[in-house]
Amino acid sequence: MNIEDQLRRNDPARDLDVADDSLAWMLRAATQSPAPRRAPRRRVWLAGGLVAALALTAASPAIADAVRYLAQTGTFGSSAFSEEDDSEWIDIMSDDYVDYAASVFPSYISLPAQYNEDAFARATSLWRQSNVRDSLDGAPGAIMQNTGIVRGFETDARCAWINEWNEAPEGSARQNAAIDVLLEAAHWDATVATDGGGIVEMYVTQAEDAREGKVGRISMEECTGLVDAGVLR
Repeated sequence: MNIEDQLRRNDPARDLDVADDSLAWMLRAATQSPAPRRAPRRRVWLAGGLVAALALTAASPAIADAVRYLAQTGTFGSSAFSEEDDSEWIDIMSDDYVDYAASVFPSYISLPAQYNEDAFARATSLWRQSNVRDSLDGAPGAIMQNTGIVRGFETDARCAWINEWNEAPEGSARQNAAIDVLLEAAHWDATVATDGGGIVEMYVTQAEDAREGKVGRISMEECTGLVDAGVLR
């Protein structure tokens, strides 16, 4: 299996179709405030993709009082139910999902100089939320564990650095800096935690091959949606 197939298989958004709408449309849509809707069943995403639909149990009053964002369900994963870990389930369709997602953008993720961290976190979250909305096909909502959200950010940032390497002059300091980050990014927390086998090694090999001049450009296969949405530059 080649690296593109491996990356597609492990992409946290592999079950989502990229929306045709522009990022500007997504920004307008995210500012609308429809009446909150709490449906009894929602589609569920793990870090690896769409897996099932299940009924959410209501959080206890003590937990509910501690919830800061509407996106936070107050329900946490459990190995007894085959979730990836014990991180919280997040309502992707909540009105404040983008605010919540931006608030958990990891401090260890670095971006090329032309990106603002908060703007990048919000733009990628809007893009992902729009894709989920389009994939629901009439279903009332969707939830994802926090680890999956972080893994998405790691993938998005990796795409930004791949694009940086591809666009920089060959052998330049920009290229060297990009490869340094890509080698580090292969070992970012959620990437390692959700590696079902061989992905970290693939990312390392991809970066090392680029550094050694074995490839002219690093594959942007898993970054197509961000390119089409105009997030990468």
